[in-house]
Amino acid sequence: LYPLLAFAFSVTMMCVPLYSTLLSTKSSLMMNGNKLGEKFTRGRGLYEPKTVLIKTRKVLSETVEVVVSRYWEDVRWTNKLNNSTKVSVYNRGEELDYEVPGATIKLSNFPYGREAHTMLYHILSNYESLSDWTVFTQGDPFPHSPEFINLVNAGFNASSLLSSGFQCLTCQYLPEIPGGDNQGCNASNNVPVVYKISSRSAQVTGSPHDSGVADIMREHSIDTRVVKDLLLGSILKSIGMYRGQGLLNFCFSAIFAVHRDNILQHPKALYEKLMIQYFADAPSNPAGESSDKWNCSEEAPWCKGKRRAGYIYERLWMTIFAKR
Repeated sequence: LYPLLAFAFSVTMMCVPLYSTLLSTKSSLMMNGNKLGEKFTRGRGLYEPKTVLIKTRKVLSETVEVVVSRYWEDVRWTNKLNNSTKVSVYNRGEELDYEVPGATIKLSNFPYGREAHTMLYHILSNYESLSDWTVFTQGDPFPHSPEFINLVNAGFNASSLLSSGFQCLTCQYLPEIPGGDNQGCNASNNVPVVYKISSRSAQVTGSPHDSGVADIMREHSIDTRVVKDLLLGSILKSIGMYRGQGLLNFCFSAIFAVHRDNILQHPKALYEKLMIQYFADAPSNPAGESSDKWNCSEEAPWCKGKRRAGYIYERLWMTIFAKR
């Protein structure tokens, strides 16, 4: 018995250094990985490379629909999207004289009918049959997102917000806007950037004062008879989402991907309410039961959007679609 115990003890002692070496190597790799991750994520909130690959595989296994809000833009770029991507072009302009993949839906070109109306119309029309991911975009996304097509085709995997069911796909409004230090597409190497805005002024933090934004807030304040510093909060409060004053996440130009679950976390009635508030003088229940009632005729006396509603809604989409 004693020789056997002695043999077992000697084997154990031989394994201890090997186990310690493996443990040390594992810890070293983890530390190095964390350092790489910290370097990769600093200031942008991006995934470390390994997680990006995992998320890419997940997104590409789900259905994706690109919803384009077009007026005059050339949207032949949609032919460069993956064949598996569903495309829906909502057209307010002249009839297209070229082919695009998917469906083309004609929308009334009523005054101030911007992409916010298109987005709400799409949600209300497809609430029960949304794709896993919906990518909302303007007819020309490239001034705001030079890598838009590549991002969509790759599974829009650039930001940690992907895990929350929302992915911003822009890095600027224009090269000179937002205009702060280390901001814009050049500074981010065309990687999408989520900015912070004041819930009172809607101004991007860390950037020069934007007089255009100030004018938008002033004009919408006149149209809604709400003090401009309370505009964003009043809209959120009207749909039961007000959380006090502070900073809000913001994605320029309303170009982003959102998961179906994030949309369906709100009842259809919430989007109806946002649609009603979009119009200057919409009745609470326009004639008709389907969402087609919101594709209103230009002859309808109420069929006119508030002048700046589209710009105001643009500043709220990340808050509205944030996972609760």
